[in-house]
Amino acid sequence: MENIDIKKIVDYFKSGKFEIAKKETALLIKKFPNNYFLYNLFGAILVGQKKLDEAVIYFEKSIQISPNYAEAYNNLAGVLTDQKKYNKAIEYFQKAIQINPKLPEAYHNLGKALSEVERYDEAINNYNQAIKIKPNYVKAYNNLGNVYRVLNDFENAISCYEKTIEIDGSYSDTYNKLAMLYCDIGRVDDARKRFQELFKLKPDNVLYKINNALLLTPIYKSVEEIDLYRNKFIEGLDLLKKYKYSTNQPANEIELNFYYLAYHNKDNLEIMKKLSKLFRQIIPNINYTSKNIINQKNKKKIKVGFISQHLTDHTVGKLFGGLIKNMNKEKFDITIFHTFNTRKSLIKNEIDSSVNKVVNLKIKIHEQQLQVENENLDIVFYPDIGMSPTTYFLAFSRLAPVQIASWGHTETTGIDTIDYFLSTTLFEGKNANKKYSEKLICLSQIPTYFEPPENIGPLKNRSELKLPEKSRLYGCPQTLFKLHPDFDRVLSEILKRDTDGYIVLIGNEGKDKFWSEILKKRWSKNFPILNKKVLFTKKLSLLEFFSLSNCVDVLLIPLHFGGGNTSLEAMTFGTPSITMPGKHLRANITSAIYKQMKIPNPPITKSVEEYINLAIKLAKDSKKNNSLREKSKKAANKYLFKSHKTLKEFENFLIKVHQKAK
Repeated sequence: MENIDIKKIVDYFKSGKFEIAKKETALLIKKFPNNYFLYNLFGAILVGQKKLDEAVIYFEKSIQISPNYAEAYNNLAGVLTDQKKYNKAIEYFQKAIQINPKLPEAYHNLGKALSEVERYDEAINNYNQAIKIKPNYVKAYNNLGNVYRVLNDFENAISCYEKTIEIDGSYSDTYNKLAMLYCDIGRVDDARKRFQELFKLKPDNVLYKINNALLLTPIYKSVEEIDLYRNKFIEGLDLLKKYKYSTNQPANEIELNFYYLAYHNKDNLEIMKKLSKLFRQIIPNINYTSKNIINQKNKKKIKVGFISQHLTDHTVGKLFGGLIKNMNKEKFDITIFHTFNTRKSLIKNEIDSSVNKVVNLKIKIHEQQLQVENENLDIVFYPDIGMSPTTYFLAFSRLAPVQIASWGHTETTGIDTIDYFLSTTLFEGKNANKKYSEKLICLSQIPTYFEPPENIGPLKNRSELKLPEKSRLYGCPQTLFKLHPDFDRVLSEILKRDTDGYIVLIGNEGKDKFWSEILKKRWSKNFPILNKKVLFTKKLSLLEFFSLSNCVDVLLIPLHFGGGNTSLEAMTFGTPSITMPGKHLRANITSAIYKQMKIPNPPITKSVEEYINLAIKLAKDSKKNNSLREKSKKAANKYLFKSHKTLKEFENFLIKVHQKAK
């Protein structure tokens, strides 16, 4: 067998001339039927043609002839990875490494397979081993960055992506990922710089234009900066109108930073409608109507599909899981649709086991549309729209006669295929219907059958949480992007007037670490006392989070956004939660909780000055504080937790809109 023949075949293979390469290799196999290299080469050609099952046969034949041929094990494992047979693939990659410990591709590919089964620490070790053998292994750096990003290790993710670009400046998707990562941690100038470099590489790429035009950052230096970013966002919507973008995976490609609009203390109806109209126009395949809509047959039960990425150990799972689990199964046939990013958890298992059917949505949007269509639903219920790209883009389809969104994300969707937004009179002010593109439906109760945490375990004290034991503590355990610039003055005044006080925030790890640095810079300019007397804790376990909520003197609910699940959970301990209602649903949740509990003289304030004074008063007056705690715990158990009145209202609402649609 001449080397020149092999070189010619390899050249055909590399240039994509698979059929020619295949014929030439087949001829050589006839001449040399026991040549393990040729079988391996033939298998690689079949992989190029996406004939994976046939490729497996040839790789196995190569191994049969030469049991110590590491490359064939590596290639066979690569096919098994593509076929999602990860455990077997891992076994073969390890065999390849055992035979040839200096094969960098095997370590890299093993890292990919381990990532798929969420064995991230092992994946990192294997990527690093590949890089050790092959120092400029660009794919290994890129995929190592992907793992660090999943693990919220943003410093290492950025370092790996930067190294990828340094080695090979043509890695366009890495520029995009790096830019969006910079945006997530609040370094928007760096994000825009990377996008400008990317446009030199790919000037006509519409996806990158979308992601660049719709950049929003989580933390702002001032109210003026919020206005600046909003104006740029609106300009971006206008700039994108002229494009068309063809994709079958919009959720995997388009970054939806519009989520942060909800934290600006602005009315977002027109922006959300404009955004929805834009996506309908430039991404045509998100527009879909189920064939079953006009063929609804009479059924004994109302078929309801709940679609969310977050029906798991997440605020949405905690807010809506109780309703789903306790709905009357004699009246409702319930299907849960999880996305491919839904995390495993005990809460997810409990919700799943309570319903008739569970569907895991695939990655491609048309497949998702068909999966929902095939269930022939009467009602599609989205507990949240806007926190997951998958459910956001799926909501553009008409998949049931009735489609509902609710307060899992406290914002109108702007999408005209969503018929109703389910809320409560306790959340909404006068003329609230004008803030929604959907028809606003208000129950008399908060739409949740909230199940308080049980068997938490012994709560930790301040010392165990590494907090000052004898000072007054004002807790605000909210995500840092909820801290609107207007709230800085409130925090500052509390600390000025209570010289023995500290404010406790969460923000020492992951994105919080970067966000807290931006906050500190913001404070140093106008409210320097905050940099002296705000304590940032590490990321807390559930037990530590509950312990913190219990051991602080009062909880401070941020202006303009408020507290949702945090406030509900706090009522387990009755910790006073100081709140000031606002113009939008998101600012009114804590006050709604107190109203539903029928607490006399609740800590609901009407002005910033009243907020500051009441917070200090309740922190200092232990008698009033303890009295409010006891009243709150009793009222929560009576009126708030596991509310059958809410459950009945929720079921009646679903029955009513179903009958109306019929």
